[in-house]
Amino acid sequence: MIAAFVSLGLCCAAQAQEVSAPAEDEDVAGPRLLGQPALVPVTPSREYEAPPARLPLPPDGSRTIDRRCQATRDPSGWVLLRFLEQGSRRSELPRWALPCELLEAVERTIAKQPETVFRITGENLLYRDQGFVLLTKVTVEVAVSPPVAAPPPKPAMPPAAPTSKPVPRSRPASAPASRPGATSGDVFQALLRDKPVRPLAPPTRPADPITPAPSVAPQVTRAVEQTFDADERRMIVDRVVRLLPAGVGKWKEARFEADNTLLEPPLRLIPCRTLERTEGKAEAGRAKFKVSGLVTRYKGRQYLLLRKIVPVRDLGQF
Repeated sequence: MIAAFVSLGLCCAAQAQEVSAPAEDEDVAGPRLLGQPALVPVTPSREYEAPPARLPLPPDGSRTIDRRCQATRDPSGWVLLRFLEQGSRRSELPRWALPCELLEAVERTIAKQPETVFRITGENLLYRDQGFVLLTKVTVEVAVSPPVAAPPPKPAMPPAAPTSKPVPRSRPASAPASRPGATSGDVFQALLRDKPVRPLAPPTRPADPITPAPSVAPQVTRAVEQTFDADERRMIVDRVVRLLPAGVGKWKEARFEADNTLLEPPLRLIPCRTLERTEGKAEAGRAKFKVSGLVTRYKGRQYLLLRKIVPVRDLGQF
């Protein structure tokens, strides 16, 4: 009897395990999710303000044209360009200015007048999700007040009205008495003795017509003071280099192959997408690359903006 109860219990346990075990093709996540407690939706309070969306960076290689900004130096030493609102143009994220001679001119200006407003044109570059600008044109703006219009001329005073009746200029000559024996000479002498009662009044000059004040054309509240000349830049084409750490910060430099005389000094590499894609293949200077790019100058040192980079295969012939 005991053996029968034990066998019956084992059979029931096997059937329960068989029923509860899911099939191989059954979605296991479904039943488990049904067993979890339901999530209660949270209604935000009225005082809650969603954080502002982060503005996107401009695409790599795009252009910033005639954009108003101010330049400040951050603690790391880089010059940060903060763009100002300009009509219908939306705001943009601040970006760092890349080394070139135009950047030197900007630094000299903000050292004297930190609040200077610039109008810049340049190429946008991206490196590790950070925005940079290579300046190609910089113009300085100075706020001026519009010219003040001259006050209108005062109207001329009208002539005063006469207070008395006009007096004839001369007393009418009385006819000489005709007496016997009077000659023509006596009549002439009598006319000369007849003098005016008062001196003649000078003629009154008519009043000048009142002319309206000249209108002044509206003036812009900004004036262009100086435009920095573009710096001298050159191109290098298909030069074989090795990429090595510059030893200063995180800068990397390109050393020309087979240049033992140091006639061509190393070029520091400007941050860009092309450099970011190549950093993993440099292998600490072992790999060679054939590069083409734009060379700029900043404080006596040359910098290279990569336009094209191609790995050079080592065939092991030497």
